[in-house]
Amino acid sequence: MQGGLLLLRVTVCLPLFCCSSCSYSADSQSADSQEGGLTYEEDLANNPPPPTNVHVTEVRAGAVRLAWAPPAPVAIPHAYSDHVVFYEVFRREAGQLEFRPLARTTERHYTDEAVRSGRTYYYVVSSIREHNAEGSRSDPPVVASVP
Repeated sequence: MQGGLLLLRVTVCLPLFCCSSCSYSADSQSADSQEGGLTYEEDLANNPPPPTNVHVTEVRAGAVRLAWAPPAPVAIPHAYSDHVVFYEVFRREAGQLEFRPLARTTERHYTDEAVRSGRTYYYVVSSIREHNAEGSRSDPPVVASVP
């Protein structure tokens, strides 16, 4: 306590930007299953996979164009339709923690025309299946710095 103020140090680790002092790793799937979490196969049986190869195809003043491939086929029995109805694009700006919905599209590309020069944006995409079953979001986020 300093001058009547209680100072706390809080460390928050995000899987994509994790510090070296925590125990997160990309191989934590097996650890999750031992601690009562879902295995990769159990998760995939209930949650559609994300689109693949999400990438930035063009960055110019006032616009960022994204493209992606459809989600990989799921070979194990699963509780959702294989038919993608549309894709949802999410965006966050550098300095923000949460992705916010940006657009829905039936195409496998999207142009974000609501960007500002000198800013950096991060994007992820999910697929929405029949009966509004939303899949996982693409990972890692793609990055675009607007000139």
